[in-house]
Amino acid sequence: MKTKRIVSLVLALLMMFGTVAMTAAAEPEDAAEAIVEGEVILDDDVMIEENVDFNEETVAEEETGFNEDVFVEECADELTTAFAEDTMQSEEAAVSTQIVYAQADGKASFFQIIIDWFKQIFGYYNISNETKLQQAAREGGDKWKLTKNIPVSSYVLVEKDLTINGNGHKITRENGEINGPAENIFVVDHAKTLTLKNMTLKAMKCQGIRVRTSAMLNLEACTVETNGDGIENYGFTQVSGGTNMKTTGPSTAAIWNRRTDKNEIGTATLYYCSLVNLQNDGVLNLEQDNSEIARATSAAGSKINMKAGHIGTLTCYDCVLNKTGGKIDTVDNRHPTKTNEQTIYDFLKGTMKVNTAVACGVLANIKAESNFDPTSSCIDSNGKTSYGICQWNGGRFTALRNYCASKGLDYSDINAQLQYLKHELEETGEKSNWGKVNGQSNTADGAYAAGYNWAKHFERCASGYWESRAASAKNTYWPKYK
Repeated sequence: MKTKRIVSLVLALLMMFGTVAMTAAAEPEDAAEAIVEGEVILDDDVMIEENVDFNEETVAEEETGFNEDVFVEECADELTTAFAEDTMQSEEAAVSTQIVYAQADGKASFFQIIIDWFKQIFGYYNISNETKLQQAAREGGDKWKLTKNIPVSSYVLVEKDLTINGNGHKITRENGEINGPAENIFVVDHAKTLTLKNMTLKAMKCQGIRVRTSAMLNLEACTVETNGDGIENYGFTQVSGGTNMKTTGPSTAAIWNRRTDKNEIGTATLYYCSLVNLQNDGVLNLEQDNSEIARATSAAGSKINMKAGHIGTLTCYDCVLNKTGGKIDTVDNRHPTKTNEQTIYDFLKGTMKVNTAVACGVLANIKAESNFDPTSSCIDSNGKTSYGICQWNGGRFTALRNYCASKGLDYSDINAQLQYLKHELEETGEKSNWGKVNGQSNTADGAYAAGYNWAKHFERCASGYWESRAASAKNTYWPKYK
């Protein structure tokens, strides 16, 4: 009985398609009566009738030992072959050859739609092994999906725009080479787009994905675990949806933005990505409020353009940070090319959002206290150690060390001290004193007032120093930075 129901369903579907085809043929304004492929004319009614005959013959031949799964599979295969008869020699050709349905508006072939519908129903787009994955990369399309974890032994070259939904499965490669495209799981060919969703890529001895010039890679809710570089990016890469990138090999990058022979630089835009590593003139653009990066590392020559979003810890090796918005919790500037004075000024302006006058007032005081040296130390008049750019003394010095220890920071580092300074001004009893400094008018007189009040209320130095520091803010630093 179950078999008869399947046969009846298939026949009913075919009759329905036949009715639609005849209706379309009867309306000359909407469609012609034939499907044209080259010089071959395929008659709609004949095609439908022949396939009905085929299905009836199949049922008759399989009366004994009938296997309904085999029947359904063969039925789908025969329908596809029949629709492509006289013009196509293989299933691959049937996919790639375009049949134009003779309609005035140029819509897709009626039979092409049917074929695609049957392919989806009968699992044509299911990827269950490496061979099928390679086929998907050659054909392209946006209906492919993984049905199981897949090991691969060589790289997959994406030759057409391709989207794959991983459904939580994993693609793993355990072999690899040191150089060349064979060291990846995927290679996205020039000017092609690869979109991977909800999957894990794991490369034990090689890189994850190579994005060639002008190519595009989109990763949505993926995990990339590699022993080599996660993404070797010559083109454009967008990472989103909680994607997590981990590299375990020495001197490897989660995203390696490469410079091409034409001096084009790969560009990565990231949304909710947990790890980024930029090297060799890489460029990272953060422009969305939901750009969330727990940890970012940028090598010499790299540039980070930050308009919005959030970075937890940024380790910068002689990199360029253009920050006009967003938030960075901790900046670890290794081998800085700019002076400590410039570093402090940039922090005050970029992270703490003060105006230039207030920044100048703070700079004048830090100059007087430590000459911008984060390791400056002395025994103060109270017999206790004063330390750092602001010469934190006694209990405040202890608080600096405790804060840095809780954050895993080196309290002798200038960026760590700036992070603590922000914490002290915004989250401790110093908040009220900060209110007497911040908010001064952005003028020379504002710089004077900021310098005076910082010395009096934050540094709390001897009153004989207040006016000299205020004058330095107005006459030295304001002309320099205004």
